[in-house]
Amino acid sequence: MPRTRWTPPLSAVGVRLRELISHAQGTLKERELLTGDGALDIRRRASQRLNRKLREVAQDMVDTGEGPDTGVDRRREPSDPRGV
Repeated sequence: MPRTRWTPPLSAVGVRLRELISHAQGTLKERELLTGDGALDIRRRASQRLNRKLREVAQDMVDTGEGPDTGVDRRREPSDPRGV
């Protein structure tokens, strides 16, 4: 009889995935001062731009501690002290 590779029950995989996505969302919300929808939008754009699954983008965020590449520069430009 051939041996099959053991996989955890679906519920355990779902819980792990939910924790991963929640961690990535919390990081974005705190770092970028976003709502939950705003954080999801950033991850969604990065997923589409990079042609990768949302969970892969979330995993990269958790592993590297950096936000995803959305192709949009989200840095705020310092205001000119002269008011220009």
